[in-house]
Amino acid sequence: MLKDIVSVVKLIVVVMIHKWFVFVAGLWINSCISHFSIKGVSLWRLLKHDISKLSQSELLAYARHFYGKQRSSHEWEKAWEHHVLVNDHHPQHWKPGEEMDQEAAIELVADWLAASRAYLGSWPKSDWEWVHRHAVDEISHLGGSTKALVLSVLVCIGFGKAVALDHKAILELEKDLHKRSTLE
Repeated sequence: MLKDIVSVVKLIVVVMIHKWFVFVAGLWINSCISHFSIKGVSLWRLLKHDISKLSQSELLAYARHFYGKQRSSHEWEKAWEHHVLVNDHHPQHWKPGEEMDQEAAIELVADWLAASRAYLGSWPKSDWEWVHRHAVDEISHLGGSTKALVLSVLVCIGFGKAVALDHKAILELEKDLHKRSTLE
């Protein structure tokens, strides 16, 4: 019981730190993409990011998984499934070919940045290895507009090199981004 309490306290601290960094990253992304007249992610959405981790459905399972001795369990899988179900900024929330809500897609990028800062101790650099290796795969099942938006946002905030796009591909994404902004 005491171990669970300690694990829960540790989790709450880390979640709150992560939430703060999501807020900061979201504001920064919003300022970068505003030059393209693209609506950013709302302050309310940034504030409520991952709030479900503090819910009865997730809190104890997350605490035990990350700070207790239960690294793999049915309890954790159930909590993760719940988290993805109620948090549409996770690509796993969406069926193959579906388009993410624009705010959710931008929150996803803020979440990636914040996870780097909160869990690895620093904001990612322009050649961010994680994005290069995982980001494109993580969104690969989503619709084309979502992929274009996420990659465009990464390019806008300085991660074009990390997503391993050549100059021509970056120009195409920027063109798509400008088209998107004129349609809204």
